[in-house]
Amino acid sequence: MEVKEQANLRFFGVDIINVKYNAMKFNEGKEPIIVDTESGIYYPKEAPNEFKILLKIKLTLKDVFDLEVSGVGNFALSEVVKQEDRPKYINANAVAIMFPFMRSFISTFSLNCGNILGNIIIPVQFFQGELKEITAEEIQPIEGKQEMIFEDKN
Repeated sequence: MEVKEQANLRFFGVDIINVKYNAMKFNEGKEPIIVDTESGIYYPKEAPNEFKILLKIKLTLKDVFDLEVSGVGNFALSEVVKQEDRPKYINANAVAIMFPFMRSFISTFSLNCGNILGNIIIPVQFFQGELKEITAEEIQPIEGKQEMIFEDKN
């Protein structure tokens, strides 16, 4: 297998910005955990080559626990990439690049919760389709920092 560097897409890491956890009783591991994801993309106006992927992962085991983790993946495209070609780099790669970081966080978090939750390892996920663009009105800054979170619309 040949491996090449993706020179046009740079990844600067994931910021875990929100964790919500509620345990109702011990997880006996007998029922499947429901995994749901929500993702979107934000293009900062002040940095035209940069973008942020917002990924929220919800894990639910009815009457046992709820866990929701939100993270922001920080990316940039090289100036060489034409505007019309950007979606193919972003949609095909960005969420898949950041997902393992969030998956690892959830696994470590669940392990550190001890016996109440047990060690959760989320299966590999495949992401397809277009990312929903998130506007400045739909996101809110965290204490004046540049990281962004999903606004809860519930």
